[in-house]
Amino acid sequence: ESEIPRGDHNNNRGRAARDHREACRAGSFIAQVAPGRAQPAAAPVPLGRAGSAVKDGLVSSLTSLSRAEEEIVALVRSAVSTGLRAAGKVADELVSVVRDVVAGAVQASERSAPA
Repeated sequence: ESEIPRGDHNNNRGRAARDHREACRAGSFIAQVAPGRAQPAAAPVPLGRAGSAVKDGLVSSLTSLSRAEEEIVALVRSAVSTGLRAAGKVADELVSVVRDVVAGAVQASERSAPA
């Protein structure tokens, strides 16, 4: 660009304002918004080939993570269920053993009691 001669301040201000308007129209200017005011909606930017590849990679990774999470949940659910089932069987056996021991103690006490 050509250089603006010194002392031509009005032309300098006009050029700065024009550059500012062009930057705003092109979307390359980031406006500072006062607190409490709504932020202007960002215009969609084309991703290009590299951006699309990154997006596809992220989607693929998130899908894989979701599948892995589902498998972990199923595995934990199965382990808890199996553990509770085994604990129930142990409790049933314990009840049976205690019943037999108490019955044996009662019979033993009946035999040893004086008639």
